[in-house]
Amino acid sequence: MYRPAISKGCFWIETIDQSHSDSFIGDVGGGLQSDLEKEANARLIATSPELLEDLQEAVELLESAYRSYANDDLEGLFNTLANATSRTRFKETINKALGKEATDE
Repeated sequence: MYRPAISKGCFWIETIDQSHSDSFIGDVGGGLQSDLEKEANARLIATSPELLEDLQEAVELLESAYRSYANDDLEGLFNTLANATSRTRFKETINKALGKEATDE
C-alpha cells in the first residue's frame, strides 16, 4: 500500500499488517519526475511483492502446462490452463500496480 506524504509531491510506501499498524518502507519524491510519475512509481514499488508472487506462480503454471504438453497429455494441459483460477488474481494485481479499478481492462 502507498499513501501521499505530508509534503506535496512525495508518496510514502508502507505496509499494513492484519492489526492495521503501518510500517514505513520508503518514499518516492523529489527529482524531475511529475507527480503522476512519482505516484506511478510508488504504486509499482508498493505492489512489487504481489507481482513477484504472481510471477512465480505463473512460471509454475506454465511449467506444469509444458510438462503436460511434453508428455502428450493434452487433457492435462487443457485442465491446467482452464483451472488457472489465479488468472483473475494476476489481473487484479496488475490493475493495482497500474492504478486501475478491478473492472478496468
